[in-house]
Amino acid sequence: MGGATNLLNGKKVVVTGGAGLLGRSFCQGVAEQGGFVVVADRDCVAASAVVRELNEALGECAEPFPL
Repeated sequence: MGGATNLLNGKKVVVTGGAGLLGRSFCQGVAEQGGFVVVADRDCVAASAVVRELNEALGECAEPFPL
């Protein structure tokens, strides 16, 4: 994407399957671009872990949503 930063600043993005392998990567990418991530997954423990990792690394940028 050519180094664009804060492309998603002020946007909220819901990622279904956010605790899975691809979902986790997508969540990280969204957060790195300034978006707020709602990590939706059936595995509440894994979703909370993703949220914790993102918030520790990038500030308050994510919250879990159990499916």
